[in-house]
Amino acid sequence: VVLPFQGGEGIDWPLFSAKWPEGHIGPDLYRWLLHLDFHRGPAMKAAVDRVACWFDYHSPADAGCHPVRATVAELAKQKAGEQVVRLPDFWNSPKFTLHSPEEQFDEWALAMEAMTNATPLPRAKLDEERRLAGAVFGGLLA
Repeated sequence: VVLPFQGGEGIDWPLFSAKWPEGHIGPDLYRWLLHLDFHRGPAMKAAVDRVACWFDYHSPADAGCHPVRATVAELAKQKAGEQVVRLPDFWNSPKFTLHSPEEQFDEWALAMEAMTNATPLPRAKLDEERRLAGAVFGGLLA
């Protein structure tokens, strides 16, 4: 996922947020947020307060900062070919081993089988489903 305004208008996402892999959401995330709150919570809250106006769509359009203004500015930079800030995949989180799309698909298929009480797919059928999905979606899972 790419966040809007990646550093535009002085927005420094890691100062006030955490980006955590979706596949690792669970009790560890809760414990990590408690850790962040205890160690850096006040500083993160102060940082988000400084940039909150860039997320407030209900503020007057002529205010000093507004999300639509930030969006238009970022789009203009991209159109002009200016360098756009690229954030890391994750921040303010432990280091994770990320899974390939194939591994994510396998994990998803197993989870779906468990949730639906479905008969497990034979490996050959799972590979065939992956090949078909890859053909439909541009080879992402091929």
